[in-house]
Amino acid sequence: MTDASQKQPEQIRFHVLYADDDPLGQASIEKALKARGHACTLVNTGRACLDRALESPPDLILLGVDMPDMGGMETCERLRHHEVLQNVPVILLSVDDALENRLAGYAAGGDDYVGKPFEVAELIARINATIKRHRSLDEIRRRASSSLLTTDGLMKSLGEASVIIHFLQSISTCKHHETLARHIIQTHSGLGLDISTELRVNDEAHHYCTGGIVHPLEKSVFTYVASKGRLVDFNERTVVNFPNISILIRNMPLHDNIRYGRIRDYIAIIGQAADSKIADIESAATMREQYEGLLRISDNTKQTMEELKKAQRRYTESGEDILSSLAGSVDESIVLLGMTEAQEDYLVSEIETAQQRMRGLAVFGARLDERLGTILTGLETTLANFSPPEETQDASSEDEAVTFF
Repeated sequence: MTDASQKQPEQIRFHVLYADDDPLGQASIEKALKARGHACTLVNTGRACLDRALESPPDLILLGVDMPDMGGMETCERLRHHEVLQNVPVILLSVDDALENRLAGYAAGGDDYVGKPFEVAELIARINATIKRHRSLDEIRRRASSSLLTTDGLMKSLGEASVIIHFLQSISTCKHHETLARHIIQTHSGLGLDISTELRVNDEAHHYCTGGIVHPLEKSVFTYVASKGRLVDFNERTVVNFPNISILIRNMPLHDNIRYGRIRDYIAIIGQAADSKIADIESAATMREQYEGLLRISDNTKQTMEELKKAQRRYTESGEDILSSLAGSVDESIVLLGMTEAQEDYLVSEIETAQQRMRGLAVFGARLDERLGTILTGLETTLANFSPPEETQDASSEDEAVTFF
């Protein structure tokens, strides 16, 4: 029996429009979608896809790239020219899965690119993920629009510059790249921008985006544009590159030249500040590692010194015991050895000399212990006065609301 207190996974229902000239592939996808309670409409040309989408916009469009009359790439570009279809997610399907074609699909406005042949279950999962992401983005756009249109809204009274000021203030205390990424996404959302970003921290790439789901296609885009200069345009999508961060804006305002230029300036400020902050985070992490390494060295040195002191005391005491025992044995049996008086005096003198040397070694060891102790105390004092950046939890949550100053 299922525990009623356990939250069940959200079951979303959606309508997919599938345009392709592959009837067998269409049939298998339609069957799989309907078996899961979803709706699916099939057309076999790009023109029919445009007409049907305009008549009744679906939740997602599947496009075969290699349709004869009007291919999937061109169809996707035309879909993006219609305001009512601009935000409908599109997944492109093709037998040619080369990187150049994937990037061409992204430039045409596609959200994902799946190579043929594909596993039906995998494609359904990609459809689910894409629709969930777009529904999340729709909600973010709705909130942003509501904020911008509010009569007494801070955005309207203070303008977009307040978003940038807030961002610069917020990241000054960031100690983790996850928190920095959250501020980057919130800031772009405040500007009405849908983004994906790659942060490169200690040679490791971390991906974040509006809505929380980064498609593999966008990861490929980041890899491709890494060496292509500061700005790379894919129509309404623009990537801004810095040494430690790349920001991909998915909805640049191409039809508003003034705002377009302003947004590019804002992105440059955000990217430069974030790039510097990542360098600071890396530097702080390195300092923490070095500090922790010195602490370990200090602790190990102290432990080793204590062990050496104990061993030295044991060896000194043992040596003195051996010499004392030897001296006693010589005294008791010296008569039996048949030595002359001079030989006896020489032997006793040598034993006494050895005892004195042993005591001298003990004194030297004590002085060495004292010197090492002084060095260790100096190291501990230095470490106590050296305070690297503390690794504390950033005071912000994933649901933190953006406050404008």
